Amino acid sequence: MAAYNEERFLAAALESALGQDYPADRVDVVVVDDGSTDATAAIAERYAAASGRVRVVRQRNGGNVAATNAAFALADGDVAAMLDADDMWAPGHLRRSAEVLAARPEVGLVYGDMTVVDERGVVLQESWLEGDVTPQGRCAGAQLAGNNATASSIVMRASILREVAPIPAGMPWADWWLAVRFAQVAELAYLAEPRTSYRFHGTNMSLGAQGEGGRGELRKAAGFQRHLFRTLRPGDATPRELADGWAAFERNVRETVALGASPFEPVLDVTPADRADAAALATRGQHALDAGDAAAALWPFVRAAAADPWNERARDGLGAALAAAPGGETLPGQRPLAGAAPFVVLAAAGELLDQPSLLRAYAGGMRDAPGVTLAVDATAMDAAEARSALGALAAEAGVDDAVDVLAVAGPLDERGRARLAAGVDAVLTERPDGALARPRFGAGDIAALRRLAA
Repeated sequence: MAAYNEERFLAAALESALGQDYPADRVDVVVVDDGSTDATAAIAERYAAASGRVRVVRQRNGGNVAATNAAFALADGDVAAMLDADDMWAPGHLRRSAEVLAARPEVGLVYGDMTVVDERGVVLQESWLEGDVTPQGRCAGAQLAGNNATASSIVMRASILREVAPIPAGMPWADWWLAVRFAQVAELAYLAEPRTSYRFHGTNMSLGAQGEGGRGELRKAAGFQRHLFRTLRPGDATPRELADGWAAFERNVRETVALGASPFEPVLDVTPADRADAAALATRGQHALDAGDAAAALWPFVRAAAADPWNERARDGLGAALAAAPGGETLPGQRPLAGAAPFVVLAAAGELLDQPSLLRAYAGGMRDAPGVTLAVDATAMDAAEARSALGALAAEAGVDDAVDVLAVAGPLDERGRARLAAGVDAVLTERPDGALARPRFGAGDIAALRRLAA
């Protein structure tokens, strides 16, 4: 329990911890007084003397995260739980959470719902999370958009806590950081009951913050999300989670700007080193995207856009990589290969028009090949032009209903271009060059192309 100037509520919080329906000799309460200037320390010392189950540590004011780290350093049990000094646990909170940890060794952190109460304990909102998203499992990516694992509901496997702690200096919140960090190495579990009493009293760190305080919370959230985008590892998040997280990040930045006295007030600090890092990562991502490997392009673009969110190339590349990477099929954007067969061969319209024998060889060798589409890149043409020119070419080359051909007319945006490149399995061409990293087949290689498709 980290406590700073909580003389009004500390006793109730301590009573709720000491009153758990859990063996009393197995509950050790550590209170870190973070330089309070009221009676907080005295109240904690009184409970320590009376119960013999409360330890009190006093330190200079260093903020909630520093006080929480100080408490973690003294947590020597098998289970560690957090309780803000202005909140209260229901009697069964520790027992129910510890039962989950005992029954499910894959779970490292349990969190739960809250009932919002006022200064006198009167219920303001029965459930804080009912109907909301409550991520479970290895769900680090789901935490990008926001945090629902509130501190006073968190119960952790202490062996994992000792591996990941302390919380790095500069992190704005302990709970959000812990939820992400635990989800990277273990599973999270959610308990709808019993609910923690979360007290709303007008001076909370986050809940109900208005004006400049609200702007500050939004700015902290955006900064922490940026940190996550720069530090999460490939595999920690799906394209959908990255897209949702980035949308939430942009929304927090927009709202921070809207609440500022001036639109020129800085929201995020971007250094020259950040800009250089973003440029290098965006180049790396673009090379992978041009090669048709959206999965390899995704994380360099994530890192680039987070390093310098004002880098348009990085942001556009991120959107394209998200749309084209496996799992990004549901994201908005052009779908140039809609309706194509599972195996796609790409050819350039210009090359086919210059060299009709190439299409003639393909039509003769791939007739009745199951599950194969020839996608003709006609993005330099509009639809009418492509229909006219390619229709005449197809008739000349003997293309009939036994050969599946899809003409992709222009224009394509970044997402469409990335989806086209990512969806190709082979290239029909006589040219040796090209950025797309796919097997290449000429007019004399159609038999080999057919074997590959099969």
